[in-house]
Amino acid sequence: MAYHSVDQLQKVLADEVFHYTKDAKKAAGRALGTLVEIITFYLLKSWGFEHSIAIERSLAEYGNPEIAHNVEYSLHPILGKHSVVLPCPKLLIRATRVLPELKDRLTLVGF
Repeated sequence: MAYHSVDQLQKVLADEVFHYTKDAKKAAGRALGTLVEIITFYLLKSWGFEHSIAIERSLAEYGNPEIAHNVEYSLHPILGKHSVVLPCPKLLIRATRVLPELKDRLTLVGF
């Protein structure tokens, strides 16, 4: 089926798919937003930006750090790339395990 607008598609989803929810229009809007985010991610990946993407990053609005809003994706330059072999891969990978392996290769600001 083709829809003439996103609003029309959202209404159909609200009526036919999310009718059981408390706020069907909001649920349909979130579903459409998720699809847009997925398509955006794979488009950025196809352009070769997958390693420069930060997901759900909080950015200050108008340069005011007290007013921030989350953006789905932000792009950042790659300043360096390093490989690390960690012992015992069954454990969770956390910064506390990775940073000691990188200490001789990086200049870490604030550590």
